[in-house]
Amino acid sequence: MKDERDDQTLDLLPSGKRRGRPRTGKALSPAAKQAAYRERQRQKTVTVTLDRPDCGELETFLLNLREGRTSSLAPEVVARLHDAVRAAWVDQLYLGNGGQK
Repeated sequence: MKDERDDQTLDLLPSGKRRGRPRTGKALSPAAKQAAYRERQRQKTVTVTLDRPDCGELETFLLNLREGRTSSLAPEVVARLHDAVRAAWVDQLYLGNGGQK
């Protein structure tokens, strides 16, 4: 039992207000924070998978465009590129799987 006149014993004295930001109980682990960050980054981009020949055709087209030259793609290449972009967009943004099958 503590003597009522004892003011030197700190562990039995009532503690004052704690310093710092109060706890909310909603703290995330570092792994959960990283997963949330990756999910936010995934929402910003769309990953498109192209066939190698179509990729070469697209690169040539874009280089010509950048240098101010006119260039065209074959209609079947344009259709394949459009289908690849559309499928990736729908799959990743609407279905939300982030390109993971």
